[in-house]
Order: sequence, then C-alpha cells, then structure tokens
Amino acid sequence: MRVPVSVLSVDGFVAQVVNLITHGYRYYFTGTVKAGKDPAAMDGRMVAHYEADQPKWTRERRKLAGKANFRYLRYADFFIVLATEGEAPQFWAEDRDRVRDIRNVPLRFDGYSISYRRGGYAKMTHHEKQMRTEQWDAFREAVAAGRTAVAPEPARRDDRWHAHVRLMDEVYLGLKAHFLNRAVHREGGKLAQEFLALSYQPYGPVRTQYRTILRAVNRLRQRAGYERIPLSVLPFKRRIVPIFAPLVIGEEIERKVA
Repeated sequence: MRVPVSVLSVDGFVAQVVNLITHGYRYYFTGTVKAGKDPAAMDGRMVAHYEADQPKWTRERRKLAGKANFRYLRYADFFIVLATEGEAPQFWAEDRDRVRDIRNVPLRFDGYSISYRRGGYAKMTHHEKQMRTEQWDAFREAVAAGRTAVAPEPARRDDRWHAHVRLMDEVYLGLKAHFLNRAVHREGGKLAQEFLALSYQPYGPVRTQYRTILRAVNRLRQRAGYERIPLSVLPFKRRIVPIFAPLVIGEEIERKVA
C-alpha cells in the first residue's frame, strides 16, 4: 500500500473523514473486520480491490477522465470506503445496496453524526469573534442584573456546502440529562470540571450543542440561586492529533496525511 489507512484514534478518524468529504468523497459504506481476521490483511485486500492507494496525480487524471476515486480507512475493527462522483461500474454493481450518500444519510461513528449539507455560519475574523463575545457578555450581564437588553444579531450564514459534525441525538440527549440532573446538586467548581472533561471534539455544531446544555444548566442554577457556570468551561479548540499509524515501505517508515 502506498497510502496509510490505519487510523490511530477516534479523533483522527473523524478528522480524516471530514477532510475527504470536503474534497468530494460523498458516497460511502462501512463495515467491521470479522473476529479472528487479520486487519492488516483486510486493509491490503480492500485497498487493492478499490484501487484506493492511487497517488494524487493519478486521482487527478481519473477525475478529469470522469472516473471515480476511492479511499479506504480503518480504525480498530471499523472501516469505511469512500467514493467520489464518477464512473465506477464495478463499485455500483457490487455495492449499490449498501452505499449511502453522506448528503442524505449521515455517517454515525462513536457518538458523532457526520454529514455534508448546505448552510452554516459564515467565517468571522478574529475581531468579529471578539466583538460578538463582548456583546453576548454584556447581554448576559444585563439580564442577570434584571435590566432590559436586546440579544445580539444572529451570526451570518451562507449557502455553501459544509462538513457538519455533531453529536448523535442519543448522545446529546444523554449528556444533557446528565448535566441537568446535577445542575443544582453539585458545587459549581465540580460541575465546571465535568464540562472541562467533555471529550468530544468541539466542531461547530458540537459547540452549539455544548452551549445549549450549559444554558439549560445555568437556567436551573439561576432559579435555585446558585452562581452561573461560565462559558469558558467549554472546549472551543479542537485537539490536534496524529491521524495515521506509521506506514512501512521496505525498510523505511513514512508518515503521510492525505
């Protein structure tokens, strides 16, 4: 194999899937390596069957010729095959019943729901982000003091396609129930520590879900006369992690990221 396929972590797997779907890999199917089977041997067979290890220049030639490109990834015993638009008669003949379009059917993986959809928040400059934070801080301060206040304007949205990573509904609702059950029964510092320990990567939609949970917790705490949990307890920067295990080629070890 000329490209690495074995992913080291859940975070790395999600990051690489997001990278691929934003580069045109919109069709996919998933599976698991059967118990007792050698994952590395499985990797080799899948990569060879789908020609999923082509170098970039070959993928570009295939794209110009109207042919589909493929990628294969595996984390532990879970794998995914992704394909671009283009001619691929064998792929559709063999796999059409299990292939999904990520624009219509999100990929569900380890608590995440990954899709590709129109709309999203337009990018803001650092100055714009800082101004919005100050506006929201001023609004919350006024509300807490009992003064009349107008919430800031909603963030701008655009109509472009975006990778969309959020928590699966059952995970989100479970987290919300967990924190609401503890909202007025835990000391603020301990509750803040639980928020700080949230392990899901804070992609934009995940951050929105986190904020929704925190707001619901603070409403309960405010009614009970307890101090609010600050927004700063939520993770806002994604952890940078290595994606692939080392790829051994002859006697050399290379680390490659697509």
